[in-house]
Amino acid sequence: MDVLINIVFGGLFYCLVAMVQMAPISLPIILLFFAHQTWREYLLQSFLAGVKWVTLEIRLPREIMKSPAAMEVVLNAFNQPGAGNKYNQKFKGFVRLWSSLELVCIGGKLRFLVHIPANFRNQVEAQFYAQYPGVEITETEDYTAAINYLEPDTDWEVFGVEFRKARKETYIPIKTYYDFGIGPDKNVKEEVKTDPITATLEALGSVPPDHQMWLQILIMSPKADDTGAPLWKKDADEYLKKLYEPGEKFKTVSPPDREVAEAVTRAVSKPAFDVGIRGMYVAKKDKFNMGIGGAIGGALKQYGSVHLNSFKPVASAASEPTLLRERYQELYGTKTKRLKQLFFDAYRNRGYFYDPHDRPTYTMNYEELATIWHLPGSVAATPALDRLESKAAEPPANLPV
Repeated sequence: MDVLINIVFGGLFYCLVAMVQMAPISLPIILLFFAHQTWREYLLQSFLAGVKWVTLEIRLPREIMKSPAAMEVVLNAFNQPGAGNKYNQKFKGFVRLWSSLELVCIGGKLRFLVHIPANFRNQVEAQFYAQYPGVEITETEDYTAAINYLEPDTDWEVFGVEFRKARKETYIPIKTYYDFGIGPDKNVKEEVKTDPITATLEALGSVPPDHQMWLQILIMSPKADDTGAPLWKKDADEYLKKLYEPGEKFKTVSPPDREVAEAVTRAVSKPAFDVGIRGMYVAKKDKFNMGIGGAIGGALKQYGSVHLNSFKPVASAASEPTLLRERYQELYGTKTKRLKQLFFDAYRNRGYFYDPHDRPTYTMNYEELATIWHLPGSVAATPALDRLESKAAEPPANLPV
């Protein structure tokens, strides 16, 4: 053991000596590297600071006679062009922008919201009106601004989770509305329809009026290779090739593997987004109850499958502290509070894809997203879901002026 220690420390000593000797060469290179990184970060934050955002509320009519497939069409409006040419990316900090599909329960009422860059607004509204006649879309205040959790004297408490795909092969999809038998070709009557989003609505809508439950689905156009093909398609193609390539002997594909292969083939045939999902429970400190708040972790449980993918909730995963910082925070009892503050700040800023709130993302196609976030029909009968009583009519064309 002593010999091993001497070798290790001897090696470190000679590395230190070499670094000192090479300082005239290495130091400028190191400084140049950090200067470049700082400049890139400045450009990114300057670009993002100039983006104007709007929060829109979508109010549902009494009847919606559409399957979730209608939401797949709406999602096209969120799949905006990339970050522009190489010059704008390198010298102006341009990056791909994102949107947030949100479902929240505040004051005992469920609300469907989208938080988007202002220049997405016209396309998004047009698609909603085209696919869901009778909806009402209005600009509203950001509900997170009413919670002063980051203030030292706050009287609020929070609990948050991130939802990640349980299987690392994110091209393997979750159960979608097709698996629940409500595809556009099924023509299922509303009163007997099994819409999986109703379980999420009940989980959020069951909280008392003085508690809040939030769900946030952040989406951004996916990363692509030089040909423009999404990176996840390449991984999926390799998976299918290994599964079906017989090799030296004939290879029999088991029924579960065949089920997965069919689901993957269907998944990669549709456009997709890079995705991050968060949920949060918010209440005043004297009302906060983890017996109520824990329900947010199961809000997406119904989309899981034994052979396909599912969602795995990770509690308060807002930061990955270094070991030194983690020990310091544990010593002084501030680790949990700091994680919650970082999580809340990331939620409020809808940050997920870039510094300072960059988190691990995964890929979901339009069908998966339309399954977990769409405007439900009357089968969603929870009292917390406030619908419009009647459709606003246009004035007669021959009205006297």
